[in-house]
Amino acid sequence: MTRRERVIAALTHQNVHPVPFSVDFTQQERARVAAFLGDDHFTDEINNHISSAYYDGHLWEIKPDFWQDDFGVCWNRTGADKDIGVIAGLLIPEPDLSAYRFPEIDTAQIHHEYQALMARKNDTFKMGSIGFSLFERAWTLRGMENLLMDMVLNPDFVDQLFQAILEYNSAILEIALDIYQTVQPEIYDLPLIKKEYGRDLSFWGGISTQRLLPFATPDEVRRVTQETLHIMGEGGGYIAAPTHAIPGDVPPENVLAMLEVLQRQT
Repeated sequence: MTRRERVIAALTHQNVHPVPFSVDFTQQERARVAAFLGDDHFTDEINNHISSAYYDGHLWEIKPDFWQDDFGVCWNRTGADKDIGVIAGLLIPEPDLSAYRFPEIDTAQIHHEYQALMARKNDTFKMGSIGFSLFERAWTLRGMENLLMDMVLNPDFVDQLFQAILEYNSAILEIALDIYQTVQPEIYDLPLIKKEYGRDLSFWGGISTQRLLPFATPDEVRRVTQETLHIMGEGGGYIAAPTHAIPGDVPPENVLAMLEVLQRQT
């Protein structure tokens, strides 16, 4: 069975072994593990089951460590987060959309990104991804605090903003939830959600980047990762993964312990 076939089997709720997995890293953690192993290309050997093209428009570095996207959002990456950053300034400072204009969609670039993904000669499951698709795009334009207050004080504006974003992402016309990403064990009882929703939903995640990977011992990481595979993988419907791109505070030994279990499933 190829990796692609294994993912499809899992997402159609068939028992599959090994459980498919997908592991991603922040820039800082990728560099840290590479230095630990003395191998800048270690990610090539992980054997992830999913390949993806993530398109969220272009980014321009307008000054050192400040990047601007197609929507006009400026991202400050001078701090610890070099992958995304924090927004600098507001494009919609008041609950009023009249002065904001959405950017033109660069269909040629989108086609280029996804054609390159499909041309890869490997057996992975290919997935196209749209980032900042609704709530995330809304808070990048309005600001997180403002948007949350608007939900109470200006609900009509929030509806208008969300509708405008949905219309911009015109591919999202009929939405059905098949996979829930990301499953955080800090806030969910994994056996319970698997029992209650596992017949209808597939789950992606389950390996904690908040508690387990940064703070546990390698042996604990192995044990909990194995337990998670057993709980969530039963009956299919599971993509094993950290709950986020692995952050820069995770000891490389713990990354390797997790990968050992994922790659050598018994």
